[in-house]
Amino acid sequence: MPRDEFSNTTKIALAQRAGYQCSICGLITVGPSREGLQAVNLIGVAAHITAASKGGRRYDESMSPAQRSGIENGIWLCNNHADYIDGDKDTFSVAELQSLKRDHEEKVRLQQSGIRTANGAITRIEVNNVGWILNSFDLNLAERNVIIGENGAGKTLICEFIASLSNRKYLKRWARKNRQGLSAFCNIWFFKNQAEKFSIRIDPKGIISYALNDFTIPVLFPAINVFYMDTFFWDFVNSMKEEKREKSSNVELLAGYFRLTRHEFISIVSSINTDRKFFVNDLSFSADQKDLLTKVSDSPTVPKRRFNALSGGEQDRVMVEIMLKIATYYAKFNFTILLLEYHTFKSMDVAGVNRLLEVIKEENFGFQTIFTSTENPNLIIEGYKVHQLELRTGKATQ
Repeated sequence: MPRDEFSNTTKIALAQRAGYQCSICGLITVGPSREGLQAVNLIGVAAHITAASKGGRRYDESMSPAQRSGIENGIWLCNNHADYIDGDKDTFSVAELQSLKRDHEEKVRLQQSGIRTANGAITRIEVNNVGWILNSFDLNLAERNVIIGENGAGKTLICEFIASLSNRKYLKRWARKNRQGLSAFCNIWFFKNQAEKFSIRIDPKGIISYALNDFTIPVLFPAINVFYMDTFFWDFVNSMKEEKREKSSNVELLAGYFRLTRHEFISIVSSINTDRKFFVNDLSFSADQKDLLTKVSDSPTVPKRRFNALSGGEQDRVMVEIMLKIATYYAKFNFTILLLEYHTFKSMDVAGVNRLLEVIKEENFGFQTIFTSTENPNLIIEGYKVHQLELRTGKATQ
């Protein structure tokens, strides 16, 4: 019985859509051969999901020859996995192979757009009828993102819903009875080996419920590190009870701001001096480890100063240095997204903010970034995907 083979055009399309990587193990299946300057070593194959002829694995008699030889019935694999799937039709069912193909092509698409998927990435967020946002908006995210919009357009709303994936406190102010009597929704798509959709629903009575891939679950615990600097440092300090604030050293206050223990904060800051620094020249501690000492100038005649003695702009530079270090540590072990809002750095000038954006872009720290700001023509955002939010309408352009 003749086989319903793929055409060369279909084989090439399957290989290219897979990035010439095996859809199961990710092995690169094309490369140079030492046989000659133009020689290529191809170790991949366009494999049939349902068999090309009767008697083969997963053969489907109801399919036409055109369907069997069509691109929908193909998956690009390395030679080893092409043989392996034919030895285990129970593990590699039609549905499983279709899922593997779909997820692998999505990974290649994301990587081509500049998103590193080794640790994972948030690829899309959709918000509908939350707070003052009466219409839905939908953002497709890149690895580095800038969200521009007036106050009230939804910038903080986006950050807080993403942050709620690791800390549910950010949902509290949105879990209020909706005046329209409608439910609020937020869907967040996350990709790590496969696509996942985290859904948060707030009903008209303010009751919060969760779903994963549209299946209701009691609690949402995705494996995501969200590093959200949502409050200006001195606003954080002033929000503390007076007696606690007065009894705390600046090391303890800074540790609390970064949600670290005092020991963790000291360890993080100590490690900064062994690495490349971007906004300070030196960081250390007083003998009793109660004061953070810093040097923000490269002049040898400028001494170290206590954190509280720095100007507002200098303090922000110290905070940014520590923030980048912590986020980088997070990213070494798990997917991390850094959420930054311009108003968090009240004392940093535009040059300082542009330096921050440049460092994140150039250093490739390994974490995803969302930076939000009102319209500012002096911001240098080349190399970032820019999302423009319109006030109150919920309409978004990219």
